Amino acid sequence: MSSRLGLDHDRVLGGVGAIPAISSYLASQDCRLPDARTADRLLFWYVNCLLWGRYAGSTETVLNVDLQRLRTAQEDGDEATDPVDRLIAELTRHRSDWRLSAQDFEGWSRGARFYPLLYMLSRVSHARDLESGLELSGHLLGRYAELEVHHLFPKALLYRHGYDRSQVNALANFAFLTLETNRSLGDRAPANYFAACEARQPGVLASQWIPDDPELWAPERFSEFLAKRRELLAIAANSLLDDLQNGRRPEHMEASSIEPGRVKVAEDEHEAAIVARVQNAMEERSLEKGVEHYALLSVDGAIEEAVLDLAWPDGLEFGGERIALLLDEPPEVRDAAGSHGWRFFTSEEALLAHADHELLGQAA
Repeated sequence: MSSRLGLDHDRVLGGVGAIPAISSYLASQDCRLPDARTADRLLFWYVNCLLWGRYAGSTETVLNVDLQRLRTAQEDGDEATDPVDRLIAELTRHRSDWRLSAQDFEGWSRGARFYPLLYMLSRVSHARDLESGLELSGHLLGRYAELEVHHLFPKALLYRHGYDRSQVNALANFAFLTLETNRSLGDRAPANYFAACEARQPGVLASQWIPDDPELWAPERFSEFLAKRRELLAIAANSLLDDLQNGRRPEHMEASSIEPGRVKVAEDEHEAAIVARVQNAMEERSLEKGVEHYALLSVDGAIEEAVLDLAWPDGLEFGGERIALLLDEPPEVRDAAGSHGWRFFTSEEALLAHADHELLGQAA
C-alpha cells in the first residue's frame, strides 16, 4: 500500500477493515504474492473498498463474507479461479461500474472519502511540485520530504468573494506540495502564480490536474475551475485504477520505489483545537473518545451522505445513543445526521453539558 499506492500514514490509510482479508490471503500464499499483477489486483480491490466504504458499516459481517470467499477458493483448489478474482467478484455484486466521474470528487475537507485518492494520485501519478518541479514521490529527501496540503485558491480570497466553507475546502481546491513551496506561495491568488510556475516548470500545472485556462483562475470563475479540475482528476484516477485492475505496473515502479513520507493535512486550526479539547474531556470523564471525520453512509452503503466532525456511533458509552459534534456544518450535513437518527450538537459546550448530564443520570 505504501510502495504502490503511496498511502503511508493514517490520515490516508482508510478502509483498514480490509487489511485482515488481505492478511489472510497472504498467509495462504506463505506470505509471498505470486506476481506483480496479483499484487496490483489485490490493491485494486482494496482501493475500491476504501472509496465505496465497504468496511465502513458492519465490519465483522463484511469481513466474514470476504474471508469465506477466500476459504472457498482455497478449498476448491481451482487454480483457474484466483482468490483475488473472487474478492473482486464479491465487490462487483454491489457495484458493477468501476468508472469514476467528476461528481465523485465533489467532497470537501480532509474527511472526504476521496481525499486519500487525491493523495494517492499525487504520490504515484507523476504529480510535480509547483515551484521546484520535483515529482512528489518517495524519492523526495531532506527538506523536500515533507508534503503539505495547499489551497490552490487561498481561503482568505475565497471568503472575501462570498464562498462558503465547503466550497473553500473543496477537495478539488487541494494540492499536495513541498513544505517550502507551500510557504513560498502563501496566500497568493492563482492568477499571480500559476503562469509563473508553468513558465519555470513546463507541464507542472497539468501534472497537478490544474486547468490551464487563465480565464478560470479568477475568483469569480472558481466554481467552473473546480468543475474542470474534477474532470481532470477523474480521468487520472480512472487511468490508475485501470492499471491496477489489469496488472499494468509501470516499469520504473519497484516495490521499494516509494518510502513512507510525512504529510500535514489541511484542517481548520480552530476546529482542530475544539476536537482535541473534546477528546481530552471525554477521556477525563472515562467516556469513549469520538471518531474523527466519520463517514455517514446511505442505507445500502453506496453513497457517502456526509462527514461528521466527531462521532460516537456506539454512544458516549458503548450501546448508547449515537452522538455527533458538527462544527459550522451546512444544513445538509445536519439534515443527513438527523435523518439517520443521530443526536448532534453544534458546540463544544453543548456536547460536554450533555455528557455531564449523562454521567449525573448514571450516578443517580
